[in-house]
Amino acid sequence: MSYKGGPYGNTSACSYESLSFPDTAKEYKEIAKTEGKTVSGLFREMFFFYKQEKLKKEFFAFQDYGVEKAKELNISEEEIERLIFAGR
Repeated sequence: MSYKGGPYGNTSACSYESLSFPDTAKEYKEIAKTEGKTVSGLFREMFFFYKQEKLKKEFFAFQDYGVEKAKELNISEEEIERLIFAGR
């Protein structure tokens, strides 16, 4: 499968059939059919959910970092809010 005429010229695209596990490719196609989606549509949806989960993990990691820093500096929640709004 290839995509012609895009901004990057002729490029090859990976097909679900090129997965190294034939059973996985078959199951993927069946899931798409059951969900009433195209294989591409299912991939886009899966990628969207992947990005959302990655953002959640980054958010919670940042939040944990902030909590640890606040503990190290002995800053209260009220003081944090005051500092945030003072900077705006």
